[in-house]
Amino acid sequence: MSDVQMQDENGNWVEAQPVGLMCEHPGCTASVTMDDQYERVNKNLPNGWEEEPEFLCKKHAEGRTPIRKLKPLPNYGRLMPVEGWLKSTEGGYFIDYDGHGKLATEEGISDIVVYPSMAGTDRFRKLVESGPYTHVMWFNK
Repeated sequence: MSDVQMQDENGNWVEAQPVGLMCEHPGCTASVTMDDQYERVNKNLPNGWEEEPEFLCKKHAEGRTPIRKLKPLPNYGRLMPVEGWLKSTEGGYFIDYDGHGKLATEEGISDIVVYPSMAGTDRFRKLVESGPYTHVMWFNK
Protein backbone atom coordinates (compact mmCIF):
# COMPACT_ATOMS: atom_id res chain seq x y z
CA MET A 1 0.00 0.00 0.00
CA SER A 2 1.21 3.49 -0.85
CA ASP A 3 1.96 6.08 1.82
CA VAL A 4 -0.23 8.52 -0.11
CA GLN A 5 -3.84 8.20 1.00
CA MET A 6 -7.05 10.16 0.50
CA GLN A 7 -10.60 9.96 1.75
CA ASP A 8 -13.24 8.50 -0.53
CA GLU A 9 -16.83 9.77 -0.75
CA ASN A 10 -17.76 7.72 2.35
CA GLY A 11 -14.95 9.15 4.48
CA ASN A 12 -12.83 5.97 4.34
CA TRP A 13 -9.07 6.29 3.86
CA VAL A 14 -7.97 4.64 0.61
CA GLU A 15 -4.79 4.56 -1.43
CA ALA A 16 -4.51 7.55 -3.75
CA GLN A 17 -4.32 6.50 -7.37
CA PRO A 18 -1.37 7.85 -9.38
CA VAL A 19 -2.34 9.80 -12.47
CA GLY A 20 1.01 9.95 -14.25
CA LEU A 21 2.03 13.39 -12.96
CA MET A 22 5.58 14.25 -11.97
CA CYS A 23 6.69 16.61 -9.23
CA GLU A 24 7.05 20.14 -10.62
CA HIS A 25 10.12 20.93 -8.51
CA PRO A 26 13.07 21.43 -10.90
CA GLY A 27 15.01 18.19 -11.34
CA CYS A 28 12.64 16.00 -9.28
CA THR A 29 11.26 12.88 -10.96
CA ALA A 30 8.94 11.68 -8.16
CA SER A 31 5.41 10.81 -9.25
CA VAL A 32 2.47 12.54 -7.58
CA THR A 33 -1.30 12.15 -7.49
CA MET A 34 -4.04 14.66 -8.24
CA ASP A 35 -4.38 15.11 -4.46
CA ASP A 36 -0.79 16.37 -4.20
CA GLN A 37 -1.73 19.91 -5.30
CA TYR A 38 -0.23 22.74 -3.29
CA GLU A 39 -0.67 26.48 -3.43
CA ARG A 40 2.09 28.10 -5.44
CA VAL A 41 3.92 30.85 -3.57
CA ASN A 42 4.22 34.09 -5.50
CA LYS A 43 5.60 36.95 -3.45
CA ASN A 44 4.64 39.49 -6.12
CA LEU A 45 0.93 39.14 -5.41
CA PRO A 46 -0.61 41.17 -2.54
CA ASN A 47 -1.91 38.07 -0.73
CA GLY A 48 1.23 36.01 -1.44
CA TRP A 49 -0.60 33.24 -3.28
CA GLU A 50 -1.47 32.41 -6.86
CA GLU A 51 -4.57 30.48 -7.73
CA GLU A 52 -2.83 28.04 -10.08
CA PRO A 53 -1.89 24.84 -8.21
CA GLU A 54 1.51 23.24 -8.30
CA PHE A 55 1.96 19.47 -8.08
CA LEU A 56 4.71 18.53 -5.65
CA CYS A 57 6.02 15.39 -3.98
CA LYS A 58 5.99 15.30 -0.17
CA LYS A 59 9.67 16.23 0.06
CA HIS A 60 9.21 19.43 -1.94
CA ALA A 61 5.77 20.30 -0.52
CA GLU A 62 7.09 20.88 2.99
CA GLY A 63 5.71 24.14 4.35
CA ARG A 64 3.12 24.52 1.57
CA THR A 65 -0.64 24.42 2.06
CA PRO A 66 -2.50 21.58 0.33
CA ILE A 67 -5.36 22.56 -1.94
CA ARG A 68 -8.43 20.69 -0.80
CA LYS A 69 -11.13 20.13 -3.35
CA LEU A 70 -14.70 20.70 -2.17
CA LYS A 71 -17.42 18.21 -3.03
CA PRO A 72 -21.07 19.19 -3.56
CA LEU A 73 -23.08 19.55 -0.36
CA PRO A 74 -24.97 16.36 0.52
CA ASN A 75 -28.76 16.43 0.88
CA TYR A 76 -28.47 15.29 4.50
CA GLY A 77 -26.80 16.80 7.56
CA ARG A 78 -27.07 20.37 8.80
CA LEU A 79 -25.00 23.19 7.34
CA MET A 80 -24.08 25.65 10.10
CA PRO A 81 -21.86 28.73 10.19
CA VAL A 82 -18.63 27.99 12.08
CA GLU A 83 -19.61 30.48 14.81
CA GLY A 84 -22.98 28.77 15.32
CA TRP A 85 -21.36 25.34 15.48
CA LEU A 86 -18.85 26.61 18.05
CA LYS A 87 -21.66 28.04 20.21
CA SER A 88 -23.49 24.72 20.04
CA THR A 89 -20.41 22.85 21.22
CA GLU A 90 -19.72 25.36 24.00
CA GLY A 91 -23.29 25.06 25.20
CA GLY A 92 -23.04 21.27 25.29
CA TYR A 93 -25.64 20.79 22.56
CA PHE A 94 -23.12 18.79 20.50
CA ILE A 95 -20.66 16.31 22.03
CA ASP A 96 -18.41 13.78 20.29
CA TYR A 97 -20.88 10.99 21.00
CA ASP A 98 -23.58 12.84 19.02
CA GLY A 99 -21.77 12.81 15.67
CA HIS A 100 -19.18 14.71 13.67
CA GLY A 101 -18.88 17.56 11.21
CA LYS A 102 -16.91 18.40 8.09
CA LEU A 103 -15.57 21.84 7.24
CA ALA A 104 -17.51 23.43 4.40
CA THR A 105 -18.53 26.57 2.55
CA GLU A 106 -22.03 27.50 1.44
CA GLU A 107 -21.31 25.75 -1.87
CA GLY A 108 -19.28 22.64 -0.96
CA ILE A 109 -17.94 20.29 1.68
CA SER A 110 -14.34 19.30 2.41
CA ASP A 111 -12.92 16.00 3.63
CA ILE A 112 -11.77 17.58 6.92
CA VAL A 113 -13.60 15.90 9.81
CA VAL A 114 -14.15 17.89 13.01
CA TYR A 115 -15.52 16.84 16.39
CA PRO A 116 -17.02 18.97 19.17
CA SER A 117 -14.01 18.24 21.39
CA MET A 118 -11.86 20.10 18.81
CA ALA A 119 -13.89 23.32 19.12
CA GLY A 120 -11.92 26.25 20.46
CA THR A 121 -8.53 24.53 20.03
CA ASP A 122 -5.61 25.87 18.02
CA ARG A 123 -5.88 22.82 15.79
CA PHE A 124 -9.49 23.65 14.89
CA ARG A 125 -8.63 27.30 14.26
CA LYS A 126 -5.74 26.31 11.97
CA LEU A 127 -7.96 23.89 10.04
CA VAL A 128 -10.59 26.59 9.48
CA GLU A 129 -7.92 29.07 8.41
CA SER A 130 -6.33 26.52 6.02
CA GLY A 131 -9.08 27.05 3.46
CA PRO A 132 -12.15 29.03 2.54
CA TYR A 133 -14.18 27.33 5.27
CA THR A 134 -17.06 29.35 6.73
CA HIS A 135 -19.37 26.51 7.75
CA VAL A 136 -19.51 23.08 9.35
CA MET A 137 -21.74 20.38 7.88
CA TRP A 138 -22.96 18.54 11.01
CA PHE A 139 -23.92 14.86 10.85
CA ASN A 140 -25.81 13.35 13.80
CA LYS A 141 -25.28 9.64 14.46
